[in-house]
Amino acid sequence: MSGKTKLHFTFTAWRWPFVPVAVLAVVITVVLAGCSDGKIRTELVEGTLTLDGKPLPGAQIRFTPKSPDQGLAAFGRSDTDGRYRIQTLAGRPNAGTVPGEYLVTVSKTELVPNGKMVYSMGEMIEARDSVQLLPESYSQTSKTPFSAVVVPGKNEFHFDVKSKGDAL
Repeated sequence: MSGKTKLHFTFTAWRWPFVPVAVLAVVITVVLAGCSDGKIRTELVEGTLTLDGKPLPGAQIRFTPKSPDQGLAAFGRSDTDGRYRIQTLAGRPNAGTVPGEYLVTVSKTELVPNGKMVYSMGEMIEARDSVQLLPESYSQTSKTPFSAVVVPGKNEFHFDVKSKGDAL
């Protein structure tokens, strides 16, 4: 009988230091995970891009926080009707960004042959350069005339790019 008691006591003594550690690990996991799916809470941001008042398809739009401690950078691309929705890298697709003040840049590029030949994937091909199709000021945060304030709820912004001259 003393063997059984000793065995039980030894097992309990061995298990005791690990129980609080296991409970603490579970509590930390639950607290860190919270009740969400691990994604950030974003606000829907959508709108249209136009060039001289007409839809601007295939353009990239980027929202850059005006202040580093407020907002999250987000990006999107316009469809054939010039409509866009943005998203952050950490958020769900097309779900927008967090509230804050943003500088908005718009760019559209095209690959054009540059007259040089390069070796690629076992063959010679004509090299191409990426060319910006819109005035430079729209694609630089230091020069863009566009800004937006994202608030809780749905946000809709329309930006009209002018083809002639710089934005400023």
